[in-house]
Amino acid sequence: MFPVCCLKLPGGVRKKLQDAGFMFAEDLFSTNNELQKEVEKILKSNSDLKTVLKECLEPPHKLSAGDILKKEENCQRILTFSYRLDRLLGGGLPVGCVTEVCGPPGSGKTQFWW
Repeated sequence: MFPVCCLKLPGGVRKKLQDAGFMFAEDLFSTNNELQKEVEKILKSNSDLKTVLKECLEPPHKLSAGDILKKEENCQRILTFSYRLDRLLGGGLPVGCVTEVCGPPGSGKTQFWW
């Protein structure tokens, strides 16, 4: 279920929907005629909003583990100019990814990035 407050709609429209008692985006596509009339009244001036709502309700694109692995293997990398470190990182730091360095206190984590 997708909350109405998280929809990418103008603030005024979102507030009207919430004030009318709609909590989730799925409620907007109810088969109840009274609810449908209420939604039509709120959305009447914005025909694009129905398209936006339907896009929000579509399931996210699914990727298999193999697809993710291929994407990761093909990602660009930034060289650190340290042969051993670049080798350890699989060719350098991956672009667009978070790399976390962890270890006990005093292990040189801060100096590692300087």
